[in-house]
Amino acid sequence: MNIRPQDLPELRAEVLTWQRQHGAQYFTACLRAGAQTSYQPHLTTAEEGTQLAQAEAARLTEAELFWVAPEMTELTVAAARSMPTWSLEPEDLPAPCGLIYFDGLPTARPEFPTTAMAWGPCPPEMATDALKNSGLWLSCYVARDWIEGRDELDLSHMRIPLGPLVYDGESIAAYGEREAGDIAFMSDAGQIVEVDDQTFINRCSSLVVLKAASLLMRQELAETKAIEVDRAARKRLHRAGHEPAPTRVIELRRPKTTGGSGDSDREYHHQWIVRGHWRQQWHPKRQVHRPVWIAPHIKGPEGAPLIGGEKVYALKR
Repeated sequence: MNIRPQDLPELRAEVLTWQRQHGAQYFTACLRAGAQTSYQPHLTTAEEGTQLAQAEAARLTEAELFWVAPEMTELTVAAARSMPTWSLEPEDLPAPCGLIYFDGLPTARPEFPTTAMAWGPCPPEMATDALKNSGLWLSCYVARDWIEGRDELDLSHMRIPLGPLVYDGESIAAYGEREAGDIAFMSDAGQIVEVDDQTFINRCSSLVVLKAASLLMRQELAETKAIEVDRAARKRLHRAGHEPAPTRVIELRRPKTTGGSGDSDREYHHQWIVRGHWRQQWHPKRQVHRPVWIAPHIKGPEGAPLIGGEKVYALKR
């Protein structure tokens, strides 16, 4: 599935139309199959399916659009592996409601097939017992060709087409409380614990990836620009009853590589990589700590041989 930034408004419109036409039937089938495990239904299956579809359509309607470039996607997932625990607040998100498309996410992590996420306020009637105050509803979407190969949910009897993006579960998080998935990468002593890829996939929820993306896109290492839909797409959206909206493109800045040995007088004959890591930073206005990603960078004299050969993400100077 190849989606460009300028395609995202029309993709959102297609998913929204599908939700309005087929969402209730789809969610009802998910409930009957036991696939909706993040909360306990309060109504009958059919009523709950209709309510889920309406709530998702409302979130998509209000969503601001974000498209994350492949290298920024790769950095986000890699940084999420060691992200320290922190309590999510509404101000931490890039928008109250959003649809974010991660280009290259399934390629970077084949076992983590999520392609896009939509988020918005969790409706009070859908909140779990653990959601004491206001909270976030995060929906996960996968590409249609991936969902068609799964055996867990048989939709053949429904006789409805699958949309270009297929809803594939949700996470519900209370604001002001730490999610269980966050502490998967920290030891009891507060130290970062290295985990293998499969452990990461098992423990890393979509919420952790969204939180990492929200932090990274506010830093200097991310370059953000808005792309408007072209004239033809604008006309198609208007004809279908949808309002055209810009897409914010999140890319990794391309730095000019600089090498240096710091303030030391020692002469170095190689370049080496300083690994990326998170550092807690105090925000006086909000009176909170939030992690800041210190990007990997190369040290040593320019032109000298590089020890190792890892991929490096660095800040633009």
